[in-house]
Amino acid sequence: MSASVGRDTAGSAHVRLELGVLVLGALAADDRARVEAHLTGCAECRAELEELAPLPGLLHRVLEA
Repeated sequence: MSASVGRDTAGSAHVRLELGVLVLGALAADDRARVEAHLTGCAECRAELEELAPLPGLLHRVLEA
C-alpha cells in the first residue's frame, strides 16, 4: 500500500482496526510495515494512534492491581 491510502476511507478504516494491535506490539512484521507506511500519509490515523499509545501502560497497571 502506498501513503496515498490515507485518502481511502475504507483503507483507513481497515488500518484503524490494526492500530490497537500495533500499540500492543502484536502486529506481524509485514502488517506492521504496511500500517506504518499508511501512517506516513494519514494524519487521521496518526492522531488515533497517539490516542491509543497509553493503552499498554494502562493495561499493565490493571493487570498489576
